[in-house]
Amino acid sequence: GVNAFALGLFQQFPEVLGHCVFDAAGLTPGVEQNPIPRIRLAGDEAVRMAQQSTRLDIRDARLVEGRLSATVRVTNLAGHKFPSGVGFRRAVLQFEVKSADGRSLWRSGGMNDSGVIVGADNTPLPSEFTTQPTQLLPDFDIINDPDQVQIYEQRHADNLGSLTTSFFSLFNEVKDNRILPSGWSPTGPSAAVTWPIAKGGKRVTSPVAGYDEVRYAVAVPRTATALEVVATLVYQAAPPYYLADRFATVGQENDRLKSLVAYANFEGSPLAGFRLVLASSSVHIAPAGEQSDTNPQSITAPSNGPSRTTPGADLPAQEPVAPVAVRLTAMMRE
Repeated sequence: GVNAFALGLFQQFPEVLGHCVFDAAGLTPGVEQNPIPRIRLAGDEAVRMAQQSTRLDIRDARLVEGRLSATVRVTNLAGHKFPSGVGFRRAVLQFEVKSADGRSLWRSGGMNDSGVIVGADNTPLPSEFTTQPTQLLPDFDIINDPDQVQIYEQRHADNLGSLTTSFFSLFNEVKDNRILPSGWSPTGPSAAVTWPIAKGGKRVTSPVAGYDEVRYAVAVPRTATALEVVATLVYQAAPPYYLADRFATVGQENDRLKSLVAYANFEGSPLAGFRLVLASSSVHIAPAGEQSDTNPQSITAPSNGPSRTTPGADLPAQEPVAPVAVRLTAMMRE
């Protein structure tokens, strides 16, 4: 899977992560010696390819007597499951209803600045840092509550039944609702191994290949007339629960990771808010209650945040702007 997050850390902290940007004499290196341009290119290309992996469409959006309904289709354009890679990669489908003046009336899949999924009360959902498979969110066909969120992911439990992200403890697959590629067949090669798994570890009865659809049924004020519906698909290579697991492990390497995450600055980059926007689409609902227009958003891909090209491998001495690691650890303990 695309790990633009790690590439962003390498770009910002090359010396700490073993990429020396200065030669042994302390002189400014030549282009061949400086890894930053190559890391930046790799990050930009990773983002570009990731944003070509899916398509998002809003269908049949209607507003009738204070009830808005719409279907969001996520199409997998990759040649493998989406998202792919190690099991903790995830994609989150966000859905928001806005008033004519831009006020948010309803949303599912909202996140805070640390990339943690929050509910209607803006606090982390119980599923975000749980160790219990039963608290994971299921695969949804219909969503009508802001605390219901469609998360495409693969999760595992250890031999004691607790959720784990440790490669050495993956004992039982308890969820895999990642979107199958177009062409996947239940009678095809390795179908038994790649078959989708519903929450609880049971096989999905009738898997659909190539896309997934979620129907949203949302109560809005009856006084609302013209509305905007926005659907966004975001990707996280290292979700907050994965980082929290690493921070909870004692060791020099984990302490270093905590410091890097705390001081990382992704503002102004595609990774702002510890998420990568893959696709977005919006529709306006006319006062008559019918979908008036569709506006799939083009996603641009600037560089993966600022890079450090000055001498010194030590982290900055000042307080970090956003101590994400501290917040994630606190949220995990709550």
